[in-house]
Amino acid sequence: MTDRAQILAALNEAFNLKYHSAARYMLDAEPYVKNGDEVMLREIEAIAGEDAAAADRLASLIERLEGVPQVGVFELGVADLNYLSLRHLAGVLIGILEKQRGQFAAALAAAKGDAEVRGEFDRLVNAADDHIARLKALK
Repeated sequence: MTDRAQILAALNEAFNLKYHSAARYMLDAEPYVKNGDEVMLREIEAIAGEDAAAADRLASLIERLEGVPQVGVFELGVADLNYLSLRHLAGVLIGILEKQRGQFAAALAAAKGDAEVRGEFDRLVNAADDHIARLKALK
């Protein structure tokens, strides 16, 4: 992926995923939190915060490459996540993060030339791995 348009498209896709954080949506959907699930709740809150920081970094990188961060829409399926148990949502979030990790890994493999772009995709892959491992440890 050496073409500027391809790089910007991949960055915008990552930006959109982080801007529309699945973790943030799950928290906003008022999950049912049983006693003992407070640690998992804090973990999902941390992931949502890290997603916001990643969205900010991606927006800055897109602008540095003279692109415009493009905010898309939520996936339609997120509406099905309202008022469910936090444990169930954690399993859904693991699946979403695994899918995102694959997208970020593919973008990393395709990225050529710009060390900052490669570094950001590498950071996203590592963060996804970390989030998945931490959630699995709590399930």
